[in-house]
Amino acid sequence: MTGHTKGGSGASEGAPLGTLDTDSIERIDVHLQRALATDDTDEKDFHVRHARQLLEACRE
Repeated sequence: MTGHTKGGSGASEGAPLGTLDTDSIERIDVHLQRALATDDTDEKDFHVRHARQLLEACRE
């Protein structure tokens, strides 16, 4: 799994997460499931990046 994503976990970075609505949870879950299902590194990075963006939006 080395090299698939870059950066830290983000667990202690920035503001704490706000409340996640059901739609956001489902969208994050879909991106993470698709990231797990693919062997293509670029596609995996795409889905992980979008899941992280959805989580970051909860901090705003």
